[in-house]
Amino acid sequence: MITEEKTKLLDQWVNGSYEIDSEGFVNVIGDVIVTDFYKYQDQIKFGTVTGYFRCSNNNLTTLKGSPQTVGGDFNCYKNRLKTLEGSPKTIGGDFNCSYNYLTTLEGCPKEVGGSFDCSDNNLTTLKYAPQIIGGDFDCTGNTVLPIERSLAKVGGCYYFL
Repeated sequence: MITEEKTKLLDQWVNGSYEIDSEGFVNVIGDVIVTDFYKYQDQIKFGTVTGYFRCSNNNLTTLKGSPQTVGGDFNCYKNRLKTLEGSPKTIGGDFNCSYNYLTTLEGCPKEVGGSFDCSDNNLTTLKYAPQIIGGDFDCTGNTVLPIERSLAKVGGCYYFL
């Protein structure tokens, strides 16, 4: 069941329409920009978002409640994330997790339709990087990062320096 408070939040966050399925997932036709998401992650869980999903600058320590599928871009940059567990399984556009506290990419999507930006973290390995990236792969500004060619396919450029 969705409360009046949650309905007000969704009305603020969603640019488009949404419905709540029988499992309690919020499915959105359109885009989502969440604010203060850390307060509601245990109460609101997204399923599919056809457009973009932005949860950046939210002081998040987890991606719990994030959509499982995003048709556009997924942006979770400038949070306090130490893990990407809970991130979407499918991303049609770009994935940006820059400016967090990540040491590994474990939990990130296996395939990203656009570019993948994990710059300015504390990454020490690319072991769990996506297997397919449709655009650029940006890993600049990380601690000690060995150049690992574990990616099956990158459609754009690699950035490691």
